[in-house]
Amino acid sequence: MVLLEWEIWDKDSGLSAIFLDKLRDMKPRVSPRLFLLSNSISSSGMSGATTDATGPSVIMKPLRASMLVASLQRVMGVENRISCSNGESPSLSLRNLLRGRKILVVDDNKVNLRVAEGALRKYGGDVVCTDSGEKAIALLRPLHDFDACFMDIQMPGMDGFEATKRI
Repeated sequence: MVLLEWEIWDKDSGLSAIFLDKLRDMKPRVSPRLFLLSNSISSSGMSGATTDATGPSVIMKPLRASMLVASLQRVMGVENRISCSNGESPSLSLRNLLRGRKILVVDDNKVNLRVAEGALRKYGGDVVCTDSGEKAIALLRPLHDFDACFMDIQMPGMDGFEATKRI
């Protein structure tokens, strides 16, 4: 799952197309899904953002946990367990959303690591944290067992962009 600001995506359509081509060319075991975070978007911009299965989907800001959860469920193929029809409260259903999923969080800021780790564990994720792109590359060598990776794009040494290129 890749989250990008709409303004960055919309700034240069040529680079956006190249980025999408690179995602398609990677041919990973599971194709990454691209989500654009937007304050508002015109109907013409919206139609261009959701052209095919590998194209981006839009999540409106402010980013709410419920929207992120719904997006995660959709791309992970998890049924919507937010419904209370079985008598279970929504918060109990969400607590298991990421159960059995191993998630890598990469950020040089220790506070950001703790916040992300806490949020993902709250939903049942098995979270591994590291503080550099170099360490992320070592953990994401082929045949790794991570289901998702959240990586800061502005880190000293090797940022998220460089690390992603090397992976």
